[in-house]
Amino acid sequence: MSEYYTTDTLLDDPECLRQALRDAGVPFEENVEPKVHWHGRPSPGRCDFVVRRANLGGPSASLRTSRAYNDLAWRWNRETRRFDLVVDNLDHAHNQQVQGIIRQVAQHHNVRKAVKAARRMGYVVHPPLHGTIAASSGAGGRITRTANGHVQIRLRR
Repeated sequence: MSEYYTTDTLLDDPECLRQALRDAGVPFEENVEPKVHWHGRPSPGRCDFVVRRANLGGPSASLRTSRAYNDLAWRWNRETRRFDLVVDNLDHAHNQQVQGIIRQVAQHHNVRKAVKAARRMGYVVHPPLHGTIAASSGAGGRITRTANGHVQIRLRR
């Protein structure tokens, strides 16, 4: 049966997560409650970032399609000082589109966090991060995507 569950993540920077959602091109809302689309199911409560089901594909009769059962959300956990992922159990286990968005957001968050830390240490990353991570070129430090899809961040002092 479909229901929300919460799992921990390694995402720990609110601004990087906000930018990661923008980078991934996923419309989201902040500080709202995910909607429950199954009658009688308890709400998971207020979350920091929520991607509505309509932006994930909508309902479907088949578990293997690209349609979501419920909203996707991230909620700050004061104890772990990280964001928890709040996701429908069927979407998390079977929905490749939702799984892909979760991976993409995590990757964008981690790249932004790495660039933020590098800049704090005095390194230069060129071109600056704007929009999605794409193959780029330029003198000195740069962000590129390898042939197998991994992101490389090259730094320059």
